[in-house]
Formats: sequence, C-alpha cells, structure tokens
Amino acid sequence: MKVKGTVVTSIDKFVKDNFPAKYKDWKLRLPDKSKELFNNPVMATEWYDTESGVLAPTKLIGEMFYDFNVKKAAWDSGNYSAKVALTGVYKVFILISTPAFMMARAGKIMASFYDQAVLNVVENRSKGITLHIT
Repeated sequence: MKVKGTVVTSIDKFVKDNFPAKYKDWKLRLPDKSKELFNNPVMATEWYDTESGVLAPTKLIGEMFYDFNVKKAAWDSGNYSAKVALTGVYKVFILISTPAFMMARAGKIMASFYDQAVLNVVENRSKGITLHIT
C-alpha cells in the first residue's frame, strides 16, 4: 500500500510541533528506509511506501513519547493531521454536514490519501454508523 506525501509530512510535523526537544533523536532512531524518506523533501502529491512513511515512524512515536502505546500515538498524530488539514472551506463543509453525509463520502477522501484503501458504510443508524475499512 502507498500513502500520499501529505500524510508523511503530517507525521513529521506532529513530532516537530509536539516533541521539539526530541525531534532530532526521533529522526535519528527511524529505520533506514524511513530515515531516508524523512531526511529528503517529501512531495505532497507523490505516493510513498506506507511501512516506511507511516507505520514505522508512528511505532517509534509510540515507543518514544507514549510509553509504547502505538495506538495512542496513531490516534494523536491522526487527530493532529486532521486539525491541520481541515481548515478553510473544508472546515465549513464539516461544520454544516451531518456525520452520515460525511461518512458516505469518506471512501473517496480516504482513497485520495491511501491507495488501495476501501471504505464501505455497512450500516447507517440515526445515532451511529458502522464502517468496514480494508
């Protein structure tokens, strides 16, 4: 699977903004393929390997800053990415849309950041939604 450069850069920015004192150490401890990626310019519209661009760096964030809680690291870095990305017209769109409306279109949005990702709405209830993401 591949991921867009915007996702990769958001992880880098998350560490730089939230853990500035340990940012250089984090980059030094990245696996070789991730280190090569993060030490070179990342183009927002290009596709990058998910393992070296997202999974390995997020695992290291969990180890270094979240007492090995990778799930919390992924949640916080994803939340950060959403807050940074969802500004301007996107923010207005989210504020006026219903959750069901957004989730019905989430598959198209997800595919623009993660190739081969598929998101299907399995069940749409008045107070919830069930998604299947592969």
